[in-house]
Amino acid sequence: MLQNTSAKAYIITALLELLHQKTFSSITVKEIVKRAGISRSTFYVYYYDKYDLLEQLSKDIINEFLAFYPQAKKMHHPHLKVEETTKDICNHVFSYQSFYKEQLKNPQFIHQLSRELSAALMHVYNHKSYASFSSYGTVGFLAEWVYDSFQMTPEEAAIELRKIGTTDWSSFTYKHENGEL
Repeated sequence: MLQNTSAKAYIITALLELLHQKTFSSITVKEIVKRAGISRSTFYVYYYDKYDLLEQLSKDIINEFLAFYPQAKKMHHPHLKVEETTKDICNHVFSYQSFYKEQLKNPQFIHQLSRELSAALMHVYNHKSYASFSSYGTVGFLAEWVYDSFQMTPEEAAIELRKIGTTDWSSFTYKHENGEL
């Protein structure tokens, strides 16, 4: 059993390493198995094809991403919940940067992650619209961070995300000049 788990881990690591070098569409199963140091038949024990590998990896990474939210709910200080959760999320995205660089180009992935995050945020807001707004904003912020090639450190990104997420937007006023906001 340990050998099987290791082979699967080698496959995933190989894909993530290859994503640092090229796009998913240009990666072949042959390259994945060569990088992983396994046979093609071992690859096919776990995955139907490279798309199945990416789909399963996406599910696992999204679940890992979402797991930070129930942990935050168990903390006693609301400020620490936000601080720790945003740090964990930014570190997570940074650690899987090759995956996120590839997947955040995919509108279906963005939508799936945002919808699942929205469901996880229902315990925070107890309101579907607020949870949806927050989830799409969070994913949008993280996508911009990725698109900007991680110009900020994970710690800096977490601080920015936390500031945005805890801003009292009702305190902002807009000047109405010449019929424009």
